[in-house]
Amino acid sequence: MQRGFDRMSNSELTTFTYSVVEGHSIQFDLYLPPQVGKSTIPAVVFFHGGGLVSGSRKDMFFPAVFKDLTVTHGYAFISAEYRLLQWPATSGHHIVEDIKALWTYLSQPLDLSSSTLTIDLNNSVVAGASAGAYVARLASIYLSPQPKAMLLGYGFGGNLLSNRGLWLPPDNIPPLGMSLSVMEDLGEPLLARDREERKVRSSLPMFPTTGGFADELQAWIGGAVYQLRGHFLDLIAGEEGFSDRLRKSPSSEWEEIVRATPHVTLFPELHSNKYPPTFLFHGDNDNITLPSDSMKTYEQLKARGVDSELIIVEGADHGLWDPKTPPGSTPMPIEKDVYRKGVEFLAKHIEGK
Repeated sequence: MQRGFDRMSNSELTTFTYSVVEGHSIQFDLYLPPQVGKSTIPAVVFFHGGGLVSGSRKDMFFPAVFKDLTVTHGYAFISAEYRLLQWPATSGHHIVEDIKALWTYLSQPLDLSSSTLTIDLNNSVVAGASAGAYVARLASIYLSPQPKAMLLGYGFGGNLLSNRGLWLPPDNIPPLGMSLSVMEDLGEPLLARDREERKVRSSLPMFPTTGGFADELQAWIGGAVYQLRGHFLDLIAGEEGFSDRLRKSPSSEWEEIVRATPHVTLFPELHSNKYPPTFLFHGDNDNITLPSDSMKTYEQLKARGVDSELIIVEGADHGLWDPKTPPGSTPMPIEKDVYRKGVEFLAKHIEGK
């Protein structure tokens, strides 16, 4: 079955606003098991992908398989928004603010239609796909109580201080055959509007479009422009010229430079000593987020003796998509089995086994 919005109707859904910024509501969706016999329940808190510049808590890339397996285990599944990066209004520092606000909101009982429900944050976990894995990494580092475990699918953000992060050879090969000149033509109108409006966004659902470019696709292309120019770390840090400052220095000095800035909090790889037990998976054919991101996180965890698992799926593209089909259209048959193993890993730590 192809991924799609209609697959989200498999269980009950309730939407909450956990923060309001400049009049903009930032929300999450709560999915519950068919029967909740307790007033307190652990949760899997999931952060969506979209390059940190687009995506939504519910769009065509929503991981319905993951959600279904989670609620079958008897846990709540929460799909959360966060402020999307856009110059100059929003940076990674604002994403950290959002995940802390989310955790604060979840520490209070949730008002359902006929009852209240408390999320057991002492036994909850975080997860993220693609760019959402970056948000999950930040959550695992800065939230209190700390998530018991983490699941990262084809995740970005584990190796920002790298040739790929700064768009240097040999890792500056454009994904999906993207051309900077074409991407600039398509994305610059939205980037110009962002600079003028400085408007907060937390949801740009990715759906197939018919003709033209919807805002969500244009935003993703705008993010690609930053990447292809080698300035994506500017977008994360919210500081123009930050990437160039690093690129002009030897790679041996990158970490020292970052540690001397307030942006050090936005580089998860420099705080890997705080990572909880983690389950990772990645396609070996992924050229949107390189498998080296997951591999580096896995190596850091194993060096500390932290329980971790890494599955590299042979032949899989980004999102565990089948590379023989159009991008994002058809997952590899192994997708459900990978998520099943991931949920079992999370359950082991939720239940303290």
